[in-house]
Amino acid sequence: HPSIKTVAKRISNPNQPLNETTHAPIEAYCKLVMDLFEILEKQVDSYLTVSLNKIMSGFIKRLVWVPKSFSDTFNRRMMK
Repeated sequence: HPSIKTVAKRISNPNQPLNETTHAPIEAYCKLVMDLFEILEKQVDSYLTVSLNKIMSGFIKRLVWVPKSFSDTFNRRMMK
């Protein structure tokens, strides 16, 4: 936001162009916020990817183990 001094100058001389630097802090803040959101988005994406890989790895191991366990039990029963 413009300072009180800038607003007073603008009122006293309406033909004077606005100082464009009054928007610089606001633009810098908005850029900072957007950069932080981008960093957080990447961190969340990485976390979800790692979590999904861990979950799927355990799920696949269980899928492989169940048929093997079933076939071992089946084979033992057939051998009796």
